[in-house]
Formats: sequence, C-alpha cells, structure tokens
Amino acid sequence: SLEQLYSDNFTSYQNLKGQVRGIDGQPNQLEDMAFGAYDMGDYKSAAIQFEQLIKQDESAINYFYMGLANLEAGYTEKAIDDLNHTLTNFTEFQSQAKWYLGLAHMANGNEEDAIVNMVSLTLDNSAYKEKAEAVLQEMGLSTASLDNGSAGSVSTRPKEFNPGIMEDFHGKRKWQFGVVTSYTNGYKYRFISEGIMPGLVPGADVEMIVLRKNKRRKTGFAYILGVN
Repeated sequence: SLEQLYSDNFTSYQNLKGQVRGIDGQPNQLEDMAFGAYDMGDYKSAAIQFEQLIKQDESAINYFYMGLANLEAGYTEKAIDDLNHTLTNFTEFQSQAKWYLGLAHMANGNEEDAIVNMVSLTLDNSAYKEKAEAVLQEMGLSTASLDNGSAGSVSTRPKEFNPGIMEDFHGKRKWQFGVVTSYTNGYKYRFISEGIMPGLVPGADVEMIVLRKNKRRKTGFAYILGVN
C-alpha cells in the first residue's frame, strides 16, 4: 500500500542550517525558535514558527523546512503546498523537495502524483536517483525503453490555469495530464507531464517513458519527456 511505502521509505531530514542564523550572521530569534523546535522533534511548533518566519524571509530553506515540519506533524496537504512552492519558486532543494513531495503524496494516497515525482528523480543525477528507482520497483512498476506517441486528450492542473495568461497560484505546481497512444504498439496510456510543456496539445508527437505493472498487459502509465 502507499501508506506502507511511505512508512518504509520516510526518514527525517536533518537540519543542515546548524547554528548559522540570521542575515549577515546576526541572530534571528524567530529562526532560532523554528529550527530549534525542528531539531527537538516538536514539529507542530516548528511548522507554526516557520509560517511566521516566512513572513520575514520567503526563502527556499524556510519553505522546505516548513514542508518537512508539516509532513512530520501529519499535515500532508500543507506539506504538499509548501514543497510545491519550494520546487516552483526556487532553485535550491530541488531534489530533496521532490523526494519528500513524492512521499507526501504517498501518505495522502495520491499514487499518480507520487509516481511522477519518483520518475522525475530517476532522471536526475542526485542522491535520490537510486532511492526513487527502488520505490518504483516496490510499487511493482518496470520502466520500459523510450517510446514515442501521439497525445490524445490534454488537460491542465490546477484547473484555473490558462497557459495563455500569466497568473500566480501560490504553492501549486502546474501539470498537464491526459491520454497518449504509443506508436510502437498502439496502446493507450494515461500520462502526466511535469509543468506546462509548450506544444503539448491533442495530436502532438511526444517522447515518453512507459511504466508498466505487467509487461503482458496493455495498461501502464506514461511520463512525457518532451514534444517532438
């Protein structure tokens, strides 16, 4: 089950900030309280303190640790928003946030969202590559070779998002999802693309990775790499 996968693969993330506090080395009491509570394992208090801290300093490290604190405290929906915000708006903590976001989706029962994050990590040269591959294997998914296909239905998430209008959805990543048909075998697969891909519209030629739970079956899941 996703819950068991989450339990088997989750480990607490250490506080990398150490004793370096504040801007230009100056002490920051709120920052000390937030990271101090996190270090002590008082994650509910840490989450509250990080939420206050972010009002002073909207940084990647503060959003990331707020997401971790909320995940540790069991507030998975809030953790997902925080980690999404980290991935969407910053360049730091990308692989770490993606790993814990995948785990948060497992804890929340969102199988396809968890798969997308894990597949994405297998394409990165990060410390989480092998972990993500192992998780996919635990989920019974085998990665086939690269394939090409034609996009059928294509939708966006969040639903309010219009690719032609620049809008900011706080804490939300943008996705496209739908159905794609393989040129190799003619099978149809559900897909999710990470972000909004220019040109990913019905009828577009795409490059993808197909994941299957059983190679003899037609059912599977496609991860879109790009539009040809």
